[in-house]
Amino acid sequence: MEAPKPTVAVGIGVQYSTHVKVYKIPLSYSFTRNLKVGVTVPYVQKSLKGRFNNEDLEDSGMGDISTNAKYLLKRETFRLVSTLFIKFPTGNRKQFEDGKERLALGSGSYDGTLSESIIIKSKKFKRIRYMGGFSYRFNGASNYDERATIDNVSDSFHFENKNGNVITGYGGLMWFTPINRFMAYGSIAGMRILSTQEKYSDIGGTVSVDQTLDDSLTTFDFIGGVTYIFSKKIKSACRVGLAIPIATTYDPGVTDGQTREVLFDFGIDYVF
Repeated sequence: MEAPKPTVAVGIGVQYSTHVKVYKIPLSYSFTRNLKVGVTVPYVQKSLKGRFNNEDLEDSGMGDISTNAKYLLKRETFRLVSTLFIKFPTGNRKQFEDGKERLALGSGSYDGTLSESIIIKSKKFKRIRYMGGFSYRFNGASNYDERATIDNVSDSFHFENKNGNVITGYGGLMWFTPINRFMAYGSIAGMRILSTQEKYSDIGGTVSVDQTLDDSLTTFDFIGGVTYIFSKKIKSACRVGLAIPIATTYDPGVTDGQTREVLFDFGIDYVF
């Protein structure tokens, strides 16, 4: 029996909300049926209020590129996928540029994520699959110098911030509908973002901040959508989904927490 041929996959993905839009191009290469590596290139558009000047800001450009390696363990009754993600600081990480506040398009750090996801066949319902998973993201620290105005001090500042690590988990169902090649899915997903470590100081020594912010966040969302496989011969699929906020809990220290909005997700994948 011949070994399966390596395959290459390319796609396009869009995540859309009122204030943040992310356009992604995922590329992947499968060495075998069980092992795949990939890279995702994002383009980011943001429209938010500045943290220091409280002004309306807009920015867009390349985000942080990420790579991943996935291993599939497949059995008759379940599929288990183990994934390692590594994110690189390719997006503009600066909160200030030429003395003015701006929106960062990347974290400015090398980050890593470990995740496990599983799909289990239902013994009673042939069209139903149970799915679940969890992940933990380790965030590194950004490190750069830039001229800025903070607390009425205009000087060259050294920034060294670290976003809080992120824990996620989800559980739900997949339904293979009576319509050929048409599938629907729904799940409840929870996320916990730990506190940010903020550190910056000016060269003159007037301003020096080294603190852990009270900005942790816990969320619960309903995530649902549909996937349509065009054909097994073409090996392409289209998905449309959305994430609806159910509950949001900010750290007691957060006084200006923004209302979360519905996030729309669209993507097309093609294997050749």
